[in-house]
Amino acid sequence: MEISNNDFGSSLLSYPNHTTGHSSIDLGATYNDISISLTDLSGRLVFEKSFTESSIINLTIEEVAGVYLLQIVSDDKKAVIRVEKF
Repeated sequence: MEISNNDFGSSLLSYPNHTTGHSSIDLGATYNDISISLTDLSGRLVFEKSFTESSIINLTIEEVAGVYLLQIVSDDKKAVIRVEKF
């Protein structure tokens, strides 16, 4: 996973680098009111989820193999992560 537009700082981690569908995002701290959205490269929304309080987000991507963009937003912080599913 490649992280871009990262306002969360260097403690934001995403793993594994290439996924078969299961991946985790470690925000590096606990945040309130987190929203995530996953889109394919054509901009089609795959899914959206919200969390009230979390520091680690576990995801299951059930879509076909490909490249997706995961956007994470909490208050004034935003990150976009490129996710490759094989």
